[in-house]
Amino acid sequence: MNLRNTILLTSFVLSSILFSCSKSDKHTGYVDPNEALLESLNTCNGREHTYNRYTNILQEREQVRYFAPESIEKGLQCIPEQMRKKIHTISKAELPFTVGVARSNIVTSWNANNRLVFQIQFSYFKNTDSYNSNFKEFFTISATQYPKNPFLNETVRKTYETDFLKGNYEILTLVGELPFYRVEKPNDWTRMFDFYIYNEKEKKIDKKTTGACEYYTWYNGVIFRIGFKMNMSSKDAEALVREIILKTKA
Repeated sequence: MNLRNTILLTSFVLSSILFSCSKSDKHTGYVDPNEALLESLNTCNGREHTYNRYTNILQEREQVRYFAPESIEKGLQCIPEQMRKKIHTISKAELPFTVGVARSNIVTSWNANNRLVFQIQFSYFKNTDSYNSNFKEFFTISATQYPKNPFLNETVRKTYETDFLKGNYEILTLVGELPFYRVEKPNDWTRMFDFYIYNEKEKKIDKKTTGACEYYTWYNGVIFRIGFKMNMSSKDAEALVREIILKTKA
């Protein structure tokens, strides 16, 4: 074999290897490798996204993508492993009402460091007619990636406590000195709990707001916002919330 043919053969082999690798590497072409987790989900339209606007936490989001609801189990498999390990979902039997609908919603966006930010919401609704609460009992867990504790910023903490909560809250301790806010069901429209719902007719993620009891905290790189309306006399709600965040029985 002459030198020219040897070079051509070598080039062909190398090209074949590179092509084969690129076909088998599911992360190829992704800015963030966690994009691969979303491949099995169906995108849909979305009108708004949930965040705590009174502290400017998660307010600025770029390239927001909405995904159609999935089961709780599938939703867990479609978020980064390091995030999945920090969330303990609950079974329907742990709630004091009969669950008609249990779903997960994933919404993603990009941060200033060009990294993909995952938000997942787990929803348990008593209503069986649609993906909605319709003023019936519900329990919703919202978890969003956020690497730094926002409450280390005194301005953020003061704004949240004075301008938003306005005294209608209780500061508990999660672990160490981490604040763990418990907010009673408000009596006005300025302090409402917002969560994602799915509009079946329009195939669109929307946002609903309603009066609810709420727990709000940051722990181990995740902002937790948990809201519910249910019979509190038959359930230790705080213990259940701590179990979700800390993955330990209170």
